Amino acid sequence: MAAAQTLKAVVLLEQDVNNDIVTWAFPSVDPVVENVIKKRSGLSSSGSDLSSLLQTPFRSSRFGNHWIYSYAVTLDSAVARQRKLTGACVAVLSSSYNPPKYRELTSILMRSYTDGEKAFSSLSILDIWLSVMTTNAYNGVAGKYEDNLFDQRRALIAPLKSFVKHLGEYSIYVFLAMLLKKRLFLYHPSLDSLFDFVRSCPLLGAWHRQEFGVLRPFVQMDDEKQVEDVANTHGAIVVGVIDSSAEERRDLYDLFIDCQTKKVRVRFGATGAMAPLPSEAPAPSAVDPAVIPKEFILLKMHKNTLTTIMSVANDSAQSDQALIKVVAQNVKELLDKIQTLARDDSSGSGKITKDGLANSGLQPGMQAFIFAVANAEGMTKK
Repeated sequence: MAAAQTLKAVVLLEQDVNNDIVTWAFPSVDPVVENVIKKRSGLSSSGSDLSSLLQTPFRSSRFGNHWIYSYAVTLDSAVARQRKLTGACVAVLSSSYNPPKYRELTSILMRSYTDGEKAFSSLSILDIWLSVMTTNAYNGVAGKYEDNLFDQRRALIAPLKSFVKHLGEYSIYVFLAMLLKKRLFLYHPSLDSLFDFVRSCPLLGAWHRQEFGVLRPFVQMDDEKQVEDVANTHGAIVVGVIDSSAEERRDLYDLFIDCQTKKVRVRFGATGAMAPLPSEAPAPSAVDPAVIPKEFILLKMHKNTLTTIMSVANDSAQSDQALIKVVAQNVKELLDKIQTLARDDSSGSGKITKDGLANSGLQPGMQAFIFAVANAEGMTKK
């Protein structure tokens, strides 16, 4: 898809010595979106967390229908000191999910702003923006950018092996959450790690859907509008947070994973009660099934799936793409089985029914799991 079809706006934030932030945007953006960009940029009207900014200059996130890609830097050149600037951020709003592409574009925009012929001016950014919008490319002192060099399919690849090895046996709960279209929160204090973990989730059980719009890679729980955005997003969602207190918002998620301590909690029941998974149990196989929702009770097939996933993840000769393919094949075989059961269902509807499953010869636990997956895929009839 051409740049002109996906790019929505470019925003420049300039922070001065008084920690005030001045915003320029082309075209103009909604004030609520502008405020979210400011908060997520790494700059702050009450002071900059410079260490965080330096560690994670590029950030990708989503708010409403917008993907927000930003690149921020601290400023300490002679010109910056003369203008009393301490930091700057360039952000791009897009309808397209492609972090590698927009990392390149925002870094070029930032280099043009700091080192170009029109340094420290929004004109340097506007020149590149108009070039990309009209020709899908830019070639100048700040670098070279060609929109068509970025394969949209490769943008979906993430370091899945690292994610699976990091979580170990508890990866199976991510698999189940994604397969069943649950609401998943991931916590980690490092933004870089968090971004990699969040974008890996759809690859673990939901590759067949290609629905990366479910991702909210970075949400700040102290911002009412950002929390509203999560609350108003119905169905599956994967939210990344760096505030561990987000675990208290049980109304917003089905599964909460502390990726630092590998503590997993699942929400169930009308009261929002919490069932501990690995925090009080040494391994998923040791979790008491009486205290967790039936969707997250591990069956033999889940344990076999976990064994396969871990085997590939721990094989240094295998790539992320190989692991994605293995997981996708596992899901395909499951969906093929469900299709067969739907065709053979006694209701004749071509859908999965509980009565039909009861006569299928499957164990009760497998019946419940098959129905849950079929329901997530829109293949059930009650």
